[in-house]
Amino acid sequence: MRHTREALKYYRATGNGMRQADALNSLGWYSARLGRPADGREYCEQALLLCRRHDHSRGETVTHTRRSGTAGAARRAWEQARDLYRAHRQPRDAERLDEKLAPLPASS
Repeated sequence: MRHTREALKYYRATGNGMRQADALNSLGWYSARLGRPADGREYCEQALLLCRRHDHSRGETVTHTRRSGTAGAARRAWEQARDLYRAHRQPRDAERLDEKLAPLPASS
C-alpha cells in the first residue's frame, strides 16, 4: 500500500485525475482485503467521483466491482458495473458479473 499511496501523492501533485482514481481504487481494494471495508469504501467512493469527473468509464466500472460491503451493496455495485460493461459493448465482462450476481439475494 505504501507504493500506491506514494503514487497517489504524485498523481495529485501533477493533477492526473484518472491516475488518482486508479490509485484510490487500488487503495480501496487493498483496504477491503486487509479487513478494513469502511476504509475501502471511502477510497472507492473518492475514486468514483474522480472517474465520473474525468469520464473514466473503465475505471468507474472497475471501482464498482471492487466496492465492498453487504451482499445488497455488492449486488447493486455489480449491477451498475454490469450495466456499464453492456453500455461499452463488453458482453463477456457483463456475463461474468451476471454469474457473480446469480447466487446473491435479489435487490430490494
